[in-house]
Amino acid sequence: TRTVDMTGTLFGQEETTIAAKVPGQIISVFADLGDVVPHGGPLAQIDPRDFQLAVEEARAARQAALAQLGLSQLPQGDIDVKSLPVVVRAMAEAANTEARLARAKLLFERTPPLMSQQEFEDILTQNEVEKAQVNSVELVARAQLAEARVAEASLAVAEKRLADATVLAPGELPLQYRVAERRVSVGEYVVSGSALFRLVATYRVKFRGSLPERYVGQVAPGSSATLHAQGQTAPVQAVVTRVAPAINPTSRAFEVELEADNQDGKLKPGAFVRATLRLQREEIAAFVPKTALVESLGSKRVLTV
Repeated sequence: TRTVDMTGTLFGQEETTIAAKVPGQIISVFADLGDVVPHGGPLAQIDPRDFQLAVEEARAARQAALAQLGLSQLPQGDIDVKSLPVVVRAMAEAANTEARLARAKLLFERTPPLMSQQEFEDILTQNEVEKAQVNSVELVARAQLAEARVAEASLAVAEKRLADATVLAPGELPLQYRVAERRVSVGEYVVSGSALFRLVATYRVKFRGSLPERYVGQVAPGSSATLHAQGQTAPVQAVVTRVAPAINPTSRAFEVELEADNQDGKLKPGAFVRATLRLQREEIAAFVPKTALVESLGSKRVLTV
């Protein structure tokens, strides 16, 4: 079995820096160095009082906007303005005036008329006013509806900021994280984007190192390898997962990535490790005693008769 040794650095399966999404004072810290972090679990708490007040203010603004429309909650999707209570009421009043006009017209056109010219014209004018009022109410309702949607969006933003006051670990990835670094303390004021924790997923580790270009055709994903870490007596089995598609023109080497199981947590990300890659296996090979090797000028040779 032909092998080649390489040195490199260990990395966690994934590494992430958790930052504050909202500004405020840290009032609680729930995780510290080395702790296992549950999926979506809390890491720290930023003082939520200002955000709670903002939610209450946005909720009151939304309720005021809905009250102007005669609604208790904002309907989902597209809304027919004519179905809003304020517009329905205006349309009902206009329909009532239209009916009064029809009755007045019958009375006015009789011979002799049963209604004076002035009374008929007053009802006619009122009917025109009610029709115009319906259009005006519809325009106002559209504006109020837009205001209600803005208030709804403002409330959603306020609720999101309140939720962001609780700093959470990643919950969308099926990885088990540990706290590699804690950068915040209780009482500290943070701003948006402040780094609070560095988390590392260590149940599997990655090794990255470089090989000379002469091995480029002998290493492929799936090849087996072993990792030798300082302080570890037994080597750890690994497998090649990635091979760089290009060679570095400066070093004339290409990068190789290995992955190994680390359920026991003995391999620490950041450690300097030696890896042994198995390149190929020759079933038929010739052997000579080591004493038959002649070393000259850094090269080893075998003399044959």
